Amino acid sequence: MSTLAGPAVSVTAALTTKQRESLIQRVSKVVEERIWDPAFPRDRWRAVVNEHRAALLNGVEMGEFEQRMDTLVRQAGDLLSVKGHDSGFFHKSRRKTHSSRMASHFRYCQPNECSPALTRASEGGDVLYSKLTNDTGWLKVTKFPGAVGVEIANQMAQAVRGLAECKRLIVDLRGNESGGLAFLRLAGYLTPDRRTIGYSVTRQGAERGSMDTLKTFGWIPSGKLGLPWLAVKYGFSDPSVRVATEGLGAHRFTAERCCWSMKRPPAPASVLRHSPPMNIWRLSSVPGPPAR
Repeated sequence: MSTLAGPAVSVTAALTTKQRESLIQRVSKVVEERIWDPAFPRDRWRAVVNEHRAALLNGVEMGEFEQRMDTLVRQAGDLLSVKGHDSGFFHKSRRKTHSSRMASHFRYCQPNECSPALTRASEGGDVLYSKLTNDTGWLKVTKFPGAVGVEIANQMAQAVRGLAECKRLIVDLRGNESGGLAFLRLAGYLTPDRRTIGYSVTRQGAERGSMDTLKTFGWIPSGKLGLPWLAVKYGFSDPSVRVATEGLGAHRFTAERCCWSMKRPPAPASVLRHSPPMNIWRLSSVPGPPAR
């Protein structure tokens, strides 16, 4: 949870009672303003804050203060119409800048660890692909960087062209740290037709009441010259959109594909894994062929 409503306050040094009260008020305001749910019960949230206020202000060490603030912010997720626990509170000095050891290992693993030695890298180096057999391809996407992800989408396109003759495809997302909308390109290779796969909604968009009225985001341009067109279409109004695949058509591997992911998959993997029509099998992160 970012408290951008005022100047930064360090919680690693001791805070006075006045500073703690100011921080509590700022966090409470940020939650009210940024929670997407139009039905978010502000009165109940303020009551929760008041219940915690005395314990936060009086006599706790800074480590305990930070933990209790984190517990408070996470309680906001319990008040949503669809419960979620993606929010939290921590000092910026403890923000994770690197993936976990296991994710780091699998993100750029060596060919003999992840696939046969014939593994090739895309021109940008962030997509790896190989033919495990004459009929089975392996596609590893290490990340989905950028808001739109033009470059990584083009790397995926290059890899899929290299696997065009494969009848089966393994998509390896182990170590993928998620990112922007480039996962649309991957989803498009797995779903031949245009298909709604999710929504990106602000509170203003949610208050409209119907997702069917949202603009559709379903195209990643092949070059950066297409980005101004996207900016004109989506950048001057509420950014809420319905997210749809690009409709890239069928490939030989469309009928048989599987997805490798971590036990806690990144957001794009979650989108793919929870879409039953896409018929993706979730496997554990062991480098071997899927059981049939």
